[in-house]
Amino acid sequence: MDMGIDIPGADWQPMPVQDAVDEFGLADDIECFFLDEPTNDALVHRGDLVVPGPLAIDGEDIQLHVIDGSLTVKDAFSFQNVDVYAALCVTGSVTARSMTCIWDIQFVVGGSVNVDDLLITQLTDAGWFAVRAGLTAGSWLQMDDRGILAINGPVSALRYSAEDAQAAVREEYLFDVERIRDGLFAGRPVLR
Repeated sequence: MDMGIDIPGADWQPMPVQDAVDEFGLADDIECFFLDEPTNDALVHRGDLVVPGPLAIDGEDIQLHVIDGSLTVKDAFSFQNVDVYAALCVTGSVTARSMTCIWDIQFVVGGSVNVDDLLITQLTDAGWFAVRAGLTAGSWLQMDDRGILAINGPVSALRYSAEDAQAAVREEYLFDVERIRDGLFAGRPVLR
């Protein structure tokens, strides 16, 4: 059986995709997630998840993952997809020290997103990042205006566009989202 994306403590249980879409109210989102119908069942974890250290998610399968609860990452959190549309839906809120959402991610948060330090988004045309109940971050570096970025509710963050990056980001991190992500995972300051 496919174990899904690797999140420490997650107890992924299979569920038919349509049942997950119906139960978690994802009908409006599912059309944006996948170019092809997933051949695997959805994977569902019921309950809150707390990850004590850094968490890097890199989707490897076209599959819907649902955390029926909140996700708290006590350190840096990164979600990236490249040409693979592993979708992650969290019905509650997502909280992290820093968060990087890049490339072809398919990420829906039913609650709010709360980032202590820096949030970075760099979506491709296939990227989808939806937050249903507001977003709070110390700073938000929005590297591209591509993809679908849908934030419902209030946004509270010092926001930088890609054009502002040169003034906001330390020279060693300029124009390299992977280097910025790695700096956050190492606990180094990336903003000036």
